Amino acid sequence: MRSIAIVGRPNVGKSTLFNRLVGIRQSIMTDTAGTTRDRIYGDMEWQNKYYEIIDTGGLELLNKDDHIQKQINMQAEIAVEEAEVIFFLVDGREGLTALDEHVADFLRKTGKQVYLFVNKVDDYDLRDCIYEFYNLGFGDPVWFSSLHGVNMDKIFDKVHEYFDSHEMPEEIEDEGTRIAIVGQPNVGKSTLLNRFLKTDRVLVDSVAGTTRDPIKEPFELGEKKFTLIDTAGIRRVNKLKEHVDKIAVIYSDKVIERADLVLYVLDASRPLSTQDKRIAGKILEEQKPCIVVINKWDTVVNKEETVEELETQYEEELYFLKFCPHVYISAMTGTKVPKLQDAILKLSDQLDIRTNTNHLNKLIQEAVLIHKPPMFKGKQLKIYYVSQLKNRHGIFIFQVNDSNLIHFSYYRYLENTIRDTYKFEGIPLKLIFKGKK
Repeated sequence: MRSIAIVGRPNVGKSTLFNRLVGIRQSIMTDTAGTTRDRIYGDMEWQNKYYEIIDTGGLELLNKDDHIQKQINMQAEIAVEEAEVIFFLVDGREGLTALDEHVADFLRKTGKQVYLFVNKVDDYDLRDCIYEFYNLGFGDPVWFSSLHGVNMDKIFDKVHEYFDSHEMPEEIEDEGTRIAIVGQPNVGKSTLLNRFLKTDRVLVDSVAGTTRDPIKEPFELGEKKFTLIDTAGIRRVNKLKEHVDKIAVIYSDKVIERADLVLYVLDASRPLSTQDKRIAGKILEEQKPCIVVINKWDTVVNKEETVEELETQYEEELYFLKFCPHVYISAMTGTKVPKLQDAILKLSDQLDIRTNTNHLNKLIQEAVLIHKPPMFKGKQLKIYYVSQLKNRHGIFIFQVNDSNLIHFSYYRYLENTIRDTYKFEGIPLKLIFKGKK
């Protein structure tokens, strides 16, 4: 796939352009400089051809004590190295700045094809502002407004100009199984992703909330394809002071909704919090297959005693995720990470489990004979037919005489019967009862 990196100083509208090109709000957009920190990938389709678009953090002059900005610049430099074409964005309202010239000096050294775009020109009377940008030495600047979509066709003309003679794939490469890495801030999600990829793909810092945008990265285990998605640490929205962090939490919830499988990361060095349980509730609400990953195991001294304490707490407070396997790891040192990878492969195989309808109905008939449904107001539940919902793992439809007759204890009995027989470990089951009426 042909790749394009969007580069510029902070707050010139890179993420706004990225979102307009890929067609969804994948990068967070605010007026706050430094909102985008990692490099963000998205796909654009135009005239039946596909392109990879890379959004980057704003490049700035480095302060030796600014560890975060140093890594932001590094991520932008990696994106430039990966891309075939660079879209260099500047701000038409603010005019040419010393920082624009600094970015231009950096881009000239790359030897890549660079197109200069003057953003935030949404008024035709402002078109003359582009002339001062000729001094940057990248040919004719193109004015446009990414926010309002004004003069966007000129951007597509530049895409066509460079890539028209190149062979392009007909379709986007299969992402495979989408794995979301979720959890509270600073539990080691980005460290885990980097451990899987064996690179410093994601900015890692001890400051909670370093990752804000969802990060997507292809990954392979054995012969299987996966896409790892690292999310911003999920916190209670009403306790966040920064608007951008509130948006990041909402995006993290959306990542859970779109994922095929969730790695729910907890910190072994601290007890469960209310927010931990809220995240677990979101996973269950979305009916997502899940592995509970207890990270930072290298920081625990009395391991046997700690395991017993943690498992007791999880059984009591995360009882609704009791179907999920628990894996104790250290993302920092790599301890037990291969065990986690084995668990991922096993769970991904189970996503394709489809029960035989005849076998399923015989199983439920036998279960009813062994343990009959309890009476309710003189009536007893009768199960006529059971089937697994097509294209949805873990959802079963029960045709019954009266859906009001199902008691929660009998629901659990039927659920456990199905789970134990078909080995649905890590997959939430949902039983839907439909009465005659």
